[in-house]
Amino acid sequence: MSHASPAAPPRDARVVIAVLGLAAVLGWGLVYVPSAWLVESWPPLFAAGARVAIAGAFLLVVLIVLRRPFMPGCPWSVVLILALTQSVLLYGASYIGIAYEGAGLTAVLQNTDPLFVALLAVLVLGEHMTRVQWSGLGVGLLGAIVVAWKGPLWPPSVSLVSMVVLGGAIAWAVGTVAVARRIKGGAEPVAIAGWQMLIGGPILVILSALFESGPTSMGGRDIALIMFIAIVGSALPFAFFYLALMRGGAAAVSSWFLLVPVVGVLTAWPMLGETPSAKTWVGLALVCAGLWLVFRNSGVGRVMGAGALSLEYAEEHPDDDRALTGADRRWAAALNSALDDRHIEGGEVEELDRLARELGISPSRTSRLAGFLMADHVAHALIDGVITPAERLDLERVGVLLGLTTQHVDDLIDLGDRELIGLALSDLPAGTSVRFRLPLIGTRGGVPLTPADIRALAEAHGLRVVSSPLRRSDVIVAADTAELRPVDRLHRRWGTRLMVERTFWMSIHADMD
Repeated sequence: MSHASPAAPPRDARVVIAVLGLAAVLGWGLVYVPSAWLVESWPPLFAAGARVAIAGAFLLVVLIVLRRPFMPGCPWSVVLILALTQSVLLYGASYIGIAYEGAGLTAVLQNTDPLFVALLAVLVLGEHMTRVQWSGLGVGLLGAIVVAWKGPLWPPSVSLVSMVVLGGAIAWAVGTVAVARRIKGGAEPVAIAGWQMLIGGPILVILSALFESGPTSMGGRDIALIMFIAIVGSALPFAFFYLALMRGGAAAVSSWFLLVPVVGVLTAWPMLGETPSAKTWVGLALVCAGLWLVFRNSGVGRVMGAGALSLEYAEEHPDDDRALTGADRRWAAALNSALDDRHIEGGEVEELDRLARELGISPSRTSRLAGFLMADHVAHALIDGVITPAERLDLERVGVLLGLTTQHVDDLIDLGDRELIGLALSDLPAGTSVRFRLPLIGTRGGVPLTPADIRALAEAHGLRVVSSPLRRSDVIVAADTAELRPVDRLHRRWGTRLMVERTFWMSIHADMD
């Protein structure tokens, strides 16, 4: 989602986001080759532990030097879960893969972790994916299977080391989903990353002492390699990635992820002599295609995001009584600027209050503008068709900073604001299939609508009414979208839009009481 502006970033900002995203991806992708050189003299778990410990310490030192918050701002149990899953298991498995199967294969399999996040977010967190994204998930996982496959078509045989690397990717996804609802508004993402790596590193070193022999050399070459890997391959890419997110580039930066395995394979080829087999090329292509389909702009955000009564809506509808004045725009811009670093300090609060008084904006109006701004952030998060766990956490944090109730933020996140989703939806096009979750509560002339009346109104507008809940429809209309059957929620996960009854009648211009 946007970290600098809820609207699309200007061209210059998009260039900065692209540069930061590319720098992050190159850092992550280029590090496979020096890691392979390092494990020639260091055992894999020891190398992994040194990498994450140094990277974590580096991030925390930078935060302290810059006088930024360096405590995680979340329960230490969350940090420990992330340390075990995203440092110990992910990096331990990855370095075992590099040592025994090569850097190229590991680069492909390790970077399937976003696919597992997407799957677990649907199964555990109730997130939504479009059909295109589901197809991307299937394509990407098929690519992972192709890479891990060793033997003949039957009986099936897979590389055990490849499965270990995939297990590390799954562990990373499990950690992300496990803590998604436990990190609230006051959390510090960079500090969390630093602490979880600083904790995970020593655990890996201890495991190395228990199960591996020690390093065969600790010379200047080894020290240079580990410092390069830790800083250029871990700490700096994370910092670049986070800076890009702060500038509004979640969707753009996510699209760069598919280059990480490509860089890993292409650099391992000439520098390590790991000539990719036909199987590796096919698997790489499928994984990259899957990542692209999962991250690509599916268009859902343009529908759902437009439904939020937001700053953009107010700008585009000057005749609406909710339209923004020049004073509104100036105050909202100041508020959005204060949100850039995801902190609103006491001095910033005082300045916002002073500016509101100077511009003649009432406290109730500033609260309304905060709600508009929150809706814009939700709309931007939906650009890629799904709100990821990380985006959900950030939205919750923004809501806390804006002083909105948890229920208000949850409604916006879960349903794009139930009451307002129809305001910016143009007329539902003829041929749209709609299913009504009866009973509805609308009346005309004081008389409740019968099922036949509802069908007739919809068909008069050119809509196609679906009666069976087992058949998929484009839209489900309900008097209260909080009271949906499990089958309705299943349809929503597969792309069906939900509309509250009142906004549905508005969208077809029905004359209701």
